[in-house]
Amino acid sequence: MVQSRQGGGSVGTVKPAPQDRKTAIPTELLPKCLYLEITDKCNMNCPMCITRAYREHRSDPLLSRSEIREVLLDPVSAWGGQHFVVSGGEPMLSPILEDVLRDAASRDFNVTLATNVLEESLHKFDDIFKALNDARHGFQFSFDSVEQLEMNHIRGKGVHESVLRNVWKIAKLRDKHRYKTRLFAQIVIQELNIDSIFRTMDFLLEEIGVDVCIVQPEVKYTEVTRRNLRKQRPLEYSPDFRAKLLDTARQLFTLASTDKRIKVEGEGYTNWEKFLTNPREIKGPCNSRNMIMVGPYGDLRGCLFSPVLANVRETALLEYLQSKRYQEFLRLARVCKICINGCA
Repeated sequence: MVQSRQGGGSVGTVKPAPQDRKTAIPTELLPKCLYLEITDKCNMNCPMCITRAYREHRSDPLLSRSEIREVLLDPVSAWGGQHFVVSGGEPMLSPILEDVLRDAASRDFNVTLATNVLEESLHKFDDIFKALNDARHGFQFSFDSVEQLEMNHIRGKGVHESVLRNVWKIAKLRDKHRYKTRLFAQIVIQELNIDSIFRTMDFLLEEIGVDVCIVQPEVKYTEVTRRNLRKQRPLEYSPDFRAKLLDTARQLFTLASTDKRIKVEGEGYTNWEKFLTNPREIKGPCNSRNMIMVGPYGDLRGCLFSPVLANVRETALLEYLQSKRYQEFLRLARVCKICINGCA
């Protein structure tokens, strides 16, 4: 049986929940990160959005607070899960967001909220900080460019002014109340913002005062399986832009080597080269094997680009992790090296 981390760590194997009496999995093989898309609603419609390929509005209800607590947070916490990421859609549109954040923090998860911070109130920001008032938690927001026209083109609508206003609100609110929550800013490099990337990072780190800037290239794959893995193709760029992107990546990794506030996804410049030329040669295993990804209606995916493998309303997590479809995903994850997304 696994004790909670508050009770002294993990021992042996997980004692199955009542619905999983036939399942016993060594604790070292159990995913330690739970990733939840809390809603499919969004107030943006960004062409680069990863969830856009499968985000849908269904007639059945979204996962409730009690479902999230009982079928996700409690079992993952019981086997020693450490991280909880809340995304969407846009999570701030969820009426249960703050409650779920508090539920996760009370179970000793390190919580990260990933949001676009568009058109939200100071009161809601304050509630989120109160729920996550610990340095192990993160308030992460997307910020494409310090240049207004660039961000508006990337987001497909005039959002720069609102996002910038809210970023300032968040930073000032944290400083005013001395909240311990760390601020993360994520930038996805693409053709529209590559010329301003270093100005944007400088603005976020030096003027806004974020703790970490996370940088990654744009990644787009759909319904990746073992059968279609070789058919998946990276985004096509002109030779000139590819050279510019690689030169930018080289500079980013150089900066990151001396500034801990800069995190560049991909674990090295060589992987960026491979990502743009021959992704299947990217070094290192896919870390999505250490994550459980859950959609707003309870759909379970192996990774952000995987097809649906099960639904948590019908299949308990331990049963899912022993299922044939998940085992097939694990076989894929051992050989799939086509992206350098954050989860990978």
